[in-house]
Amino acid sequence: MRNIPAFLTKKPVYGKTYFGSTMLLNLREKLSWHIFATGRWETAESATLEKTLKTAHTFYDIGANIGYFSLMASNIIGSSGKVYAIEASPKNVSSLQQNILLNNHSNIIVYPYGLSHHTGSGLINQHAESGMSSFLPNFKTEEQYTVPLIPLDELIRAEHLQPPDVIKIDVEGMELDVIRGMKSTLSANRHITLLVEITAEFLESQGDSEIELYKILFDYGFRKSQLIHPVAYQHAGKTGYQTNVLFEKEGLATNAAPRSAVQVET
Repeated sequence: MRNIPAFLTKKPVYGKTYFGSTMLLNLREKLSWHIFATGRWETAESATLEKTLKTAHTFYDIGANIGYFSLMASNIIGSSGKVYAIEASPKNVSSLQQNILLNNHSNIIVYPYGLSHHTGSGLINQHAESGMSSFLPNFKTEEQYTVPLIPLDELIRAEHLQPPDVIKIDVEGMELDVIRGMKSTLSANRHITLLVEITAEFLESQGDSEIELYKILFDYGFRKSQLIHPVAYQHAGKTGYQTNVLFEKEGLATNAAPRSAVQVET
């Protein structure tokens, strides 16, 4: 990240995304700087979601961070769609809520939880880069917060959420824990597309693996439909790679209509 004038880092600034939303940004972190400078973040992932999301879809943004993808999805799906923005970090939730209010997006609902395979509580490490905040114990941290954990299946039942059309999962190594808590959702719905960030090193630190993640999703009828190019990152003095993978149920095209527009024969 290039040198930023000191006066710009002393307080949050406003930036404009390429899809027209205004965001309150902290230029001391890379995510915010990229949005401020270019209007974009994770260009390939953004393009994939733009092609996948349709009017009236229901989008689950798991690991919503400060709201970039939630805002983008909200613009695409329109007032007849829903965005459920799920974020564990209290600090990120505060920024997320501010950005939603800033844009008057009434179709986004925030749930301040960590998703897991069980109900309880967990300790999240707040990283200087908001998108790197994680439940993994070996993450460099500015602050730590104890936050509620809940399986997605239980959250859907308790809050009567609409079933998902598209789910994005970006939770810094906890992807399999999240997936294990959404088994009913994955098995009950034929029309789901998943965009999952996979970091092998992070999964392995939890005793999991990339192969196990693929196996579980394949068992639910998903197949890999797109592999987004790996991105290098630095963690604990090592270089690793993150990939985002688009999974779809067999036979489901990315231009499938939302369930609300699909006629069901009785």
